[in-house]
Amino acid sequence: MKLGRPRLEQAGLALIAAMVLALVGLNAPRAAALLQPPAPTPTPLPAETPPAAVLLQEELDRDLQGVYIVVSDTGSGQVRVGTAFAVGVGEVLTSAELVRGATAMRLIDPTGGSHRASLVAVDEVHAVALVRLPAGTAALPLGDSAGLHVHDPLALLGPAKAAALKPSTPVSVSAVGVQATGSQGSVGGLLTLAGDFRPASSGAPVVGPGGRVMAIAVLVPESETMSGLAMPISSLVPELAAWRQRVAGPLLPLADVPGSLSLRGLDETASGPAATTTTSAPTGPVSLRSVAPARALSSQSTVVTLRGSGFTSGPLLRIHFLASASLSGSFDGVRAAVNDPSTITVTVPAGMRIQDYAIEVVNGNGSVAGSRLSFTVVP
Repeated sequence: MKLGRPRLEQAGLALIAAMVLALVGLNAPRAAALLQPPAPTPTPLPAETPPAAVLLQEELDRDLQGVYIVVSDTGSGQVRVGTAFAVGVGEVLTSAELVRGATAMRLIDPTGGSHRASLVAVDEVHAVALVRLPAGTAALPLGDSAGLHVHDPLALLGPAKAAALKPSTPVSVSAVGVQATGSQGSVGGLLTLAGDFRPASSGAPVVGPGGRVMAIAVLVPESETMSGLAMPISSLVPELAAWRQRVAGPLLPLADVPGSLSLRGLDETASGPAATTTTSAPTGPVSLRSVAPARALSSQSTVVTLRGSGFTSGPLLRIHFLASASLSGSFDGVRAAVNDPSTITVTVPAGMRIQDYAIEVVNGNGSVAGSRLSFTVVP
């Protein structure tokens, strides 16, 4: 049977339509996928930002200018070494454990110079003490410790000259409102700090952002430990205001520096009694015990007085200033003169390198007083 032309064309169109529908059915999922907008690219999770440093370098440098080594002698053969920091010009705060009952005291500043001091107050309730100096540096800025929380990062500062302590040790708050027992009874309202605490950290400032003091280390044990206690500074602000109105006790004699204390930048420990900075006397007839002042400005000449015994005039008289921490920069003082067997004056000329020095005396007769007195040329 033959189909007419019109019907043949209709059958062909129907076949084409069926094929198109079949193709569309097979590719519908793919076509739908093509017609849909692309899925958004997943946003990667941000990397965990490390905590910012508690202190900028310039803040640390500023604070360290007001941090001192404390040497305290009770007169019974017990010498304590710790830390103090400036809370006012000529006023430093430290731990009560350090200075309680002191009959002699020495504060060593960041240049290595020594200072006499007097006690103003010993507060057993807060385990701190206020000490007054004839002169001193600007105060460290005080912060608001009331807002401290567990895990807050802080920094425990150490004196610039204390070789046993780092200038800044990271610590963090591990507990607040802690009560502990000291030698004079219970002390409350303390912070527990996680970090490297050493015995000489007693009295050290604990600072936060901006270099502001948040607490003071107290009740520090006599051996190294990985945690310590500190009194929040906000608890002490009313006490400081009251103590400043008090008359200080008598100016105490300088305590001897114990042989166990190493000063950063010096290759020997200074020790022995003196007016400013001291050393033990050698066994020979000539000895050198002290230098005053213990520092000089690089921009000007400074007359220095050396005290000891056995000094004699003569053509061999020389005063050597030996660079302590480098191989260069040593020099001889000028216009050295023996005033009497116990006193020599010498001029440190302007322009000497800014660093620490040890002093050596070559006597007029050629004998040598080999000492390591702490002397510093400062900007």
